Amino acid sequence: MAEALKKLFKSKSQGYSDHSAGDDSSLLLDRSRSARSSDRRPRSRDGLDTFFISHGSPMTPLIEVEAKDFWRGWRKFMPCKPKAILAISAHWCTRYPSVNSVVKNDTIHDFYNFPCQLYQLEYNAPGAPDVAARITDLLTDAGFSTIRVDSRRGLDHGAWVPLYLMYPDADIPVCQLSVQLEEDGNHHYKMGQALAPLT
Repeated sequence: MAEALKKLFKSKSQGYSDHSAGDDSSLLLDRSRSARSSDRRPRSRDGLDTFFISHGSPMTPLIEVEAKDFWRGWRKFMPCKPKAILAISAHWCTRYPSVNSVVKNDTIHDFYNFPCQLYQLEYNAPGAPDVAARITDLLTDAGFSTIRVDSRRGLDHGAWVPLYLMYPDADIPVCQLSVQLEEDGNHHYKMGQALAPLT
């Protein structure tokens, strides 16, 4: 996927692996029904656009690096505005799968010892309670016995830092799902399979 994106962003994505890579990354699932069938973008079989996107440094919105150009140019690659975004970030770890269900997302500044300007940035995108409910149903139907719904949590920096530049108007509903450090890759793969019907 990264190689495909690099080819599409020949002039802007050279910093994708150098500047935006890191130990902590985000998985964004963009729900858009308006894409044309002739579009050559990478897509899953059911039409759900799924991307693994590193959030890079939390400082990216305030400094000039090539990763910033990559995120700013995202809408050239994905011109169709998503109906909603499901973000899965390594910065929200819970014992059981948890999904946030809010009307409006708060901005979580979950980092320390950065310039005060960074803590002043806000990305208060609408929440997506309908997506949260659908996720809960899909995971339950797939055999996940315990699903928690968090009616207070906003977006951690693994989600809002890239979105701040990718969709700066903050007008797309965003829902976030947690990961489970105690579980293995097979657990999370099954979660992905369960969420495949999202449309």
